[in-house]
Parts: sequence; structure tokens; C-alpha cells
Amino acid sequence: MLSKPGVRVLISLITGHDSLKTISENTNISVSWVSSILGHLANHGFCKKERKGNVVRYFPNEVSPVQKLIKLINTEPRFDFENFLSGLNVRILGFCVFSPKTTKIIAKNLNTSVKAIQNRMALLQGRGLLVRKKNHLIAFNPKMYLLLEEFLKELRLFSEKKVNILWKFEERMLFETQKKEELVGILTGFSRYSELEIPMYLNIFCNYFPKKILSKEEIFIHSILEINHAREIMLALTFYLKHKLNERKIADLAQEYDCLNKLEDLKRILKQEKTEIFPLIKEKELKEFFQQYDVKWGMKSNG
Repeated sequence: MLSKPGVRVLISLITGHDSLKTISENTNISVSWVSSILGHLANHGFCKKERKGNVVRYFPNEVSPVQKLIKLINTEPRFDFENFLSGLNVRILGFCVFSPKTTKIIAKNLNTSVKAIQNRMALLQGRGLLVRKKNHLIAFNPKMYLLLEEFLKELRLFSEKKVNILWKFEERMLFETQKKEELVGILTGFSRYSELEIPMYLNIFCNYFPKKILSKEEIFIHSILEINHAREIMLALTFYLKHKLNERKIADLAQEYDCLNKLEDLKRILKQEKTEIFPLIKEKELKEFFQQYDVKWGMKSNG
């Protein structure tokens, strides 16, 4: 997470200040504090240090979030970067940038109170950064700041790990890899189906970090983010029906993991309604597939 001084130092770097002294003078932050901030930014991949003899220079890294920020600074020079790209403000904006959330879900994931989130909403809505949707959902408003949306998405998903990131928020990450040596945390999604009565052969691992005990509802939601073809749709539906998952829990988790629209589409398939994301699989094919896993389903029993 970026702090106000961190944003100030990063912008100073981007605008051409490249030494501890010039950055300190430009930002009105002490040299020792600037040095500490630059170390933090470097650890997160946002800047680099180059030494030639006794001369040390600092430069912004050519990574996606920094490049998006450069574009944003050049396009919106009067935007209050220090205030809105730091602390709780940027955490709320980043968490809501991919899909709408309720204040309860936001507070839970940011580990703060609902009241704190509600108080901050007035400021963010007042600047047109967030808008209210139906069902008490809060969403980022790309109509006001399209480049800010692009920056927030890149910032949220940025990682120096060379893996396929399915979802990320701050230190929490869901990713796929084919290399066992890259596994950290705990297996999840389709990688856990075999041990939970849905046998699968896989050559790719789905991993959640940091390590924690995952519920069946979490494993199911993680698998939704992995879906690439019709067979995986049917496997996810099989898991959903076989384990009689808690509907409230999976709805909240789908909102948290930015896949509520996909969850709703899976349910449309079970109801044999027109889908918006996934292909509609016909009832006959679903029944034949479910029978392989001793799962009973039909339009009458489902509806």
C-alpha cells in the first residue's frame, strides 16, 4: 500500500528528480526518510537504483503500474494524487475497481469498520470516483477517470512472480502455475477437486497465498476463476451441486473475488436460461455429465 509520502516520492521520481538530495528538496521530506521510502518502492518493484562511482541515481521502473501512472500524471496534472492514491482511499478504490462491492464486503477485506468505509465514501463519491449501484453496491466510476481505472487495475494485479495471476489484492493472491517449485500457500480451485469427490487430471496447479484453511465455498469460487472451457463449467457445477454449498457464503465470496457475474451465469445454466458469459450447456448433456459423479439434477429438482 502506498503512503502519502510514498506517492510524493514516486511522483518526484517520475517527474525527473533522481537523487536523494533533489527528491528531498522537491518533496520536503528528509533525506533519510526519502532513502527509506525508495527502499520500500524498490522492494515492490516500482523503482531501481544505479551507482556510478560515488554517484547514486534512482529511476522509476518500466513496469505497468508506473507506466500507467506516468500517463495519468501527464493527462490529469491537477488530480490530487497524494490524497487519493494513498492510505484507505487507494485501498477502497483498488478493491472496487474490477467489480461492485457492498460496504460490508469492503470493510471485511480491508480489515476495518463499516463506519470507516461509509465515512470515506462521502469523499470518494463527492469526487466522482465511486458511484452507488442497485442492491447497495459501490462501484468505481471509469467515466470520470478512465486512466485512473487502468492504473488501479495494474497496481492491484502487479507482481514480480512469473505466474498467471487470477486474482490479487494486496498480499493475497490466487494464481496458476505448471511448476511445483513456484507453489506457495495452499492448493485450491480445481487442484482440490479430486480430494473432494470430483476426480480430475491436471497439469496445472491453482494456488492461494498466504496459506490458510479453505472452505469448500472458497475452493469453488476459486475454481470459477479458472474456467476456460465447457468441461470446466460442468465440473464446477458438479462440485456446486454435490456439496450443497452455502448460498450466502458463495455470493459474498463471488463479490470479493470479482466473479459474481460468473456465478450468476453458472446458475443460469442450471435454470437453462440465456447466459451472458459462459456458453449455455443443454439439459441432456448436463444430466449425462452429472451422472458420472452420482449427482442428480433436473429442471424440476432445480427449480
